Amino acid sequence: MKKIFLFLCAFALASSAAAGFAYNIDVTVGGVRYTGRTFGNGVEYRVGGKVVGYAKTMGGVLTYTAPNNATLGTVRKVGNRWEYRDARNAPIARVEELGGRHTYKSANGSVIGYAVPLGGRTEYRAGNNAAIGSADTNTLPFRPIPLENYLKRQKKAPAAKGVCLTRITKLTPGGQAIGAGLQPGDFLITFAGKDWTIFDLLNASHEVMHPKVAEKVKSTREDDHLVMIVYRPVPGERDHAGGAIVALAPMNPGMKGYTYTTAADCEYYTVAGSKKYAAEIKAIYERWLEQEKAKAEQPAGAPEKSPEDGGAAGKSSALNAALRVLELLAAILG
Repeated sequence: MKKIFLFLCAFALASSAAAGFAYNIDVTVGGVRYTGRTFGNGVEYRVGGKVVGYAKTMGGVLTYTAPNNATLGTVRKVGNRWEYRDARNAPIARVEELGGRHTYKSANGSVIGYAVPLGGRTEYRAGNNAAIGSADTNTLPFRPIPLENYLKRQKKAPAAKGVCLTRITKLTPGGQAIGAGLQPGDFLITFAGKDWTIFDLLNASHEVMHPKVAEKVKSTREDDHLVMIVYRPVPGERDHAGGAIVALAPMNPGMKGYTYTTAADCEYYTVAGSKKYAAEIKAIYERWLEQEKAKAEQPAGAPEKSPEDGGAAGKSSALNAALRVLELLAAILG
């Protein structure tokens, strides 16, 4: 019987969000009531009729995202339990099969809830065994713990105002962007030679800012030798910019092979910290510009060294490097 139950639990993770396996869920946690319904191979969650997040299964991993596609966390099977992790891949909760039901535990092992199959439905309970919701299936769909945490944070800080930033979320294999050096997680700053930067477009609303960004990006599609300038964050940074500005290799006209989103928060910054984070990135960008300008104003290079001196770069290569810096700076400054 236990083996059959464990199979059903695993089946719930792999199949509950799949096409043809429909269910509805209604849960209240931390004073926030959310509902969820399956669609295609995912689950859509709503609060008061407004979409607040999604869940999608792929390769045995259920990933939770905000409406702007920012990753909130995941849940996957690890040994005989299922482990929740946040957007930074840190453990936040786990689910264990105990006594014919799911037991939800925090990262430190304390019980925070249960899921109990009752006839053709699932009843969700808090750690004190009080009912907090249900699903109209007995396959024990997982509660979206990363989304619940996200909603609780939003509820605690409803007046927080910030700005959106534009970040690369996906690259097309074999596309120009990969060849140019673009990486997922890079933040768009501008393109060399353009009279705008992302800081000119900042807005607290995705709906307001993203169309403006999309218009700017689309206008560069047929540009020749297009140099994209990005901010590359340090892995794990949060509300503090400690990364660097990167000028990518030139790209040719046509599709570049990258997908981007404009979001009010993500794993690198919160809504409350977004203005400070954007200001720090801008300061890093301005320092980078000054450094590029200084490089362009330096002498062409030292006298050429012979191989006997152990020198690798001679006058010719130093001159060429200086010329490349000048070209890049001229393009950036228009």
